[in-house]
Amino acid sequence: MKCRMKTGFFIPVAMVLLLQFAACGGGNKGNQRNTPDPTPVVSILISPPTAQVEAGRSVTLIVTTQNTAITWPTASAVIGDFTVTDNQVVYTPPAIAGTYEFTVTATADTTKRATARITVYLPSEPESIHTWYYGINNNGQIIGEIYDPAGNVRAFLKDGNDYTFIEHPAAVDFTYVYGINDSGHILGSYDKGYFLKIGNDYHDLEDYEDNHGTYSTYYTAINNSGLLTGYFYDSSGYARGFIKNGNDFEVIEHQNADSTVCAYNLPCGTFLTGINNSGHVVGVFTDSGGYYRGFLKDDSGYAAIDYRLNSAINTWVSGINDSGQTVGCVYGSDGYSRGFIKTGNNFELIEHHTAARTGEGTYISGINNSGQFVGWFDDGERSHGFSLPSQ
Repeated sequence: MKCRMKTGFFIPVAMVLLLQFAACGGGNKGNQRNTPDPTPVVSILISPPTAQVEAGRSVTLIVTTQNTAITWPTASAVIGDFTVTDNQVVYTPPAIAGTYEFTVTATADTTKRATARITVYLPSEPESIHTWYYGINNNGQIIGEIYDPAGNVRAFLKDGNDYTFIEHPAAVDFTYVYGINDSGHILGSYDKGYFLKIGNDYHDLEDYEDNHGTYSTYYTAINNSGLLTGYFYDSSGYARGFIKNGNDFEVIEHQNADSTVCAYNLPCGTFLTGINNSGHVVGVFTDSGGYYRGFLKDDSGYAAIDYRLNSAINTWVSGINDSGQTVGCVYGSDGYSRGFIKTGNNFELIEHHTAARTGEGTYISGINNSGQFVGWFDDGERSHGFSLPSQ
């Protein structure tokens, strides 16, 4: 048998096979080509990839890998707390309803990541469209309100995971709440005025009056001694703050409050909003431009609590603890609010990560001596109450 080559010569088939064998290095191991090892497959998984937990509880996540070590996230990159042991992490998300993510990365290939999405729900929370947290005492008891699906606003006391509704026995349309002290005494209002709830008894509170008459009166806070704060409007619509001790009212008026801004049909004057167990009070007043400015009044006099950065135009102070930490919110020119905690001269802005810029933002309403604060945020559709330890 012969194999025809393009040259026209005839070469025996055996010779052709021999040439091919030689060209391929046959018979000479030193000339064999080395086949490279395949690239190792890198993978990283986290389990469970999704989970639901009650507020305040933790979830254990297991990370499995192939051909890689694990790069754990930094503390600043995670919302919540976590502890790592080998390939296991115990993650505690914030005690706020919402969905939080925990992400790990493959060290050998940083494009490979695995994320667990943890949904936090509030146990035993009443069915509601909106929820607001207004105050917290040193026992961790929280007062607030819900707007239920039937269109009713209902006040509540939250003690641990238990909710108790508060309703003045003479209320027809509403019961609201504003403050709670360590004895569990609750300050609130209903259709006919303000009340103090002590145990199961409701005690109505009187309006401020002087020799010129009785005025529309609004109570805002209570301390452990039973001192109450608030404000009243005079006949011209100008507000003055007060501290009520027993039957006596002490009128408080900030020296820089301007009454001329009342012409703009906005609430103006001095408003007391919080009191601690030393009798130090916080509040706001309207300046000559019609803006709200926060202040602290203690034994040494008045001190400003006024945040002016990042286009902030109004500062509203709502609470104070015994260490002098104050809380509230700042309103920007964009109409959006951000909560704050002020410790000494330092403002820490608080903006809930799911608060929508199209909504009201984040508001901090109260703080206790452990630095635990409460408030609410607006996600653009609903308001949600929340509580967190101070960072």
